[in-house]
Amino acid sequence: MENSPVLEIVRFALTVLFGAAAFGFYTLCGLVRLKGRRARLALADGIFWLVGIPAFLLFVFFLNGGQPRVYLLLGLGVGFGLPSAVASAVLRATSAGRICRRLKNKAKKLKKREKAYLQN
Repeated sequence: MENSPVLEIVRFALTVLFGAAAFGFYTLCGLVRLKGRRARLALADGIFWLVGIPAFLLFVFFLNGGQPRVYLLLGLGVGFGLPSAVASAVLRATSAGRICRRLKNKAKKLKKREKAYLQN
């Protein structure tokens, strides 16, 4: 099997896409965990790992002839981490205002309680 630089870049790009797909699957498994108990959490995590690990191993086997390479693991990490970082930044940006308002309201309530306590 030839290892030209172009082929290596294509493999890396495919691994990044696989990592993004794995993040999508992880998010779907996370929906099962939202309103569940410990059994649902364990079930969702178990399903993710039981599907994710064999899928990645088969992907690497067919993509690279069974030769694990560090750049493939890096591509998987980038593909999984980039959408995760973007999603968390968007969630932080949309919920930051609500969180700040809640903290300000709680601070006002604490000041009122402190003032009432000191007056007694």
